[in-house]
Amino acid sequence: MEPERLSDAELLELARAGGESGDAAQIELTGRHFGAVRKMAGLCVTDDAAAHQLAEHAWRLVLWPQDTGEDGALRPRALSSVLQAAAEVAHTNQWGALDANLAEWLRTRLAALDYDPSSGDATIFHGGSAIWRAFYALPANLQTVMWHQVVEHSDSGWIGRLLGSELSDPREIPTLTRRAYRDFYDAYERISHEGMTDDCRRFHRMVMAYADHRGGNTAAVIPHLQECAHCSRTVADLEGMYANFGGLLVDAVLPWGGQAYAATRRAEWVSAPIAVHGEERADAPRGDAGEAVFPDSPDPEEHGGVLGRARWGALARAGVAERKASGSRGRAGRITLVAGVLGVCSLVAAFVYAQESGSSLPQRSGEPPAKKVPSVPAPSKSGEPGTSGSIAGSSSPTDSASGSRRQPSDDRDRRTSGPSVPDAALEWLFDETKDGETDDSSGNGEAGKLIGNPPPKPLKDGGVSFFGQQSVTSQDPVLDTDSSFSVSARVKLRNKDEYQTVASQDGAEVSSFQLQFDPVEDRWEMRMHREDEQTSAADEAESDAAPRAGRWTALAGVYDAPEGLIRLYVDGKLQDTVHREGDRSSEGDFAVGRARLGDQFVRGFEGTIKDVRAFPKALTGAQVRKLAGEK
Repeated sequence: MEPERLSDAELLELARAGGESGDAAQIELTGRHFGAVRKMAGLCVTDDAAAHQLAEHAWRLVLWPQDTGEDGALRPRALSSVLQAAAEVAHTNQWGALDANLAEWLRTRLAALDYDPSSGDATIFHGGSAIWRAFYALPANLQTVMWHQVVEHSDSGWIGRLLGSELSDPREIPTLTRRAYRDFYDAYERISHEGMTDDCRRFHRMVMAYADHRGGNTAAVIPHLQECAHCSRTVADLEGMYANFGGLLVDAVLPWGGQAYAATRRAEWVSAPIAVHGEERADAPRGDAGEAVFPDSPDPEEHGGVLGRARWGALARAGVAERKASGSRGRAGRITLVAGVLGVCSLVAAFVYAQESGSSLPQRSGEPPAKKVPSVPAPSKSGEPGTSGSIAGSSSPTDSASGSRRQPSDDRDRRTSGPSVPDAALEWLFDETKDGETDDSSGNGEAGKLIGNPPPKPLKDGGVSFFGQQSVTSQDPVLDTDSSFSVSARVKLRNKDEYQTVASQDGAEVSSFQLQFDPVEDRWEMRMHREDEQTSAADEAESDAAPRAGRWTALAGVYDAPEGLIRLYVDGKLQDTVHREGDRSSEGDFAVGRARLGDQFVRGFEGTIKDVRAFPKALTGAQVRKLAGEK
């Protein structure tokens, strides 16, 4: 057995089993984590001898816990055990051994909760916060990746060592990081929703959609935030995820001493990244004698704001500016922020629009245009292709997209000479717009209305430029999303800061599908919700590689209803195929440049879109290649 090659979870299991292997496993675990436990203990007591004694007791609580629940990531559990051990000291009236601030904090908690240290209940420390619950809802490997990146500021080599045989290659860690952020947010949103009263559930979509996607009319939610501590806390949490996610997480797991511990660990990694309390960096270069030589230190800011920049960029940018001007703020400040960010986003979009068009900054109007209630078109005769009513899906075999292809140029679009893919239900080429509308070249009369203030900007070489607050929408449903359908477009991202929707079709509560860019995964996606509910799970087909901003890309999302499969193509090449769970139709508008959550405009596109087509059938790989310009 080589204990250094095993994961924390494997070592912990061996240590608890005892024997010679257990002794070796315990030595390896102690080398990995006891130094950090000792550092936390040093913050809790008044002298070194007491700190070592407290650390040893806390370490025993980790190796042989009193509860039988899931262990999770070892490091945060071990640090929490220091506070548990300190509570046991306080329970025996040895207050003088504890730091004075910790003693006061524990007196308040113990008196309020009638705490029994023998129970091993950690609720006394975190209070059951949504951040704490969302973190421990993650599997242990994702907890490990998230904690050691955003709190400990460890490098990939060290994290790979902690995951051991669970990780085949340290280069997989960025993928695990994206998954950890995504799953954490999903868990947080679910927990936040579960904690709402019946009276405030109707505001859930307004709070989450605004903070997540920087858009919509938030006026109705402001009085509720003034009265509802739960929703106000959610807004503050979402802001914290952007501004200082590591600080937010460490406060949830270690509500006393967490910030001091994190600052100490960060300073140690920056000043002496070779080894910290025995934690030798696994990827440290070696000299001729095998000694570790000083490598580049990890960037402490590399991971702290990744999740927030992707999901709450506008919220945090306004919040940072406000904090600099006024220092710390309470709930009233957060409510002011909620009311004001929509105006900030609109002004930013208008400024970019004015810069590109060479015009003066337009006057901003009040609310975004009201959504038109769609009328359902009369169904066409069976088998009559090419009409807006002909939306019954037709099956087609899955076609591999292998083979050679020519990439579009980075600096200009290579237009096709008229792709020969018949039966489009809608075709918006954006080569000509008039009176705020774009023609439907399919001949089905599904003209698109340009919506926004300012509206999307038509470009001389074709296509329409979007700035995050615009869309082009149909007047009626275009696709039956319970049957086979396909949607394609040629797009160019301006940046990769936010979620951005290329095309979607509205449902009553949530878009039935979204062809979109996901900044957390850094991938293109074809996403389909399982139910028409705002908290519904979704199935996603993802691109193989990260997109590049400023580059024309041909996208196609396909749903093959008979097979129950979602397919995503990028530049004519099949990227991913996933099975769709459930089925649902939608009767809302077909939209380019945005999605919808309830009555909220969300995930606005920033860049240029052209050659949008929608088909009431599942395209084959060969047909997708034609649309992408394959010869």
